Amino acid sequence: MDTLEIQNLEIDYTKLEYARKEKGLSQTDVAKALNLDRRQIWQYENGKALPLENFTKLMMFYGKSIEFFLKTATNKIA
Repeated sequence: MDTLEIQNLEIDYTKLEYARKEKGLSQTDVAKALNLDRRQIWQYENGKALPLENFTKLMMFYGKSIEFFLKTATNKIA
């Protein structure tokens, strides 16, 4: 398992929840689909340590690019 943490990138973790809700899914739904624990999904959505491997899984699952999740002045949820 890759233990590299995404600490130097400025991730807008609220966009993880936004992407999940956009698909009409619960944290449990996502956890089951990605073979993770629901508590992990909650932690990620609340800005806790997010392993690169799991961040990649979430990006692919939600069909979003890394740019969607990065904090920028112009990248806001409409």
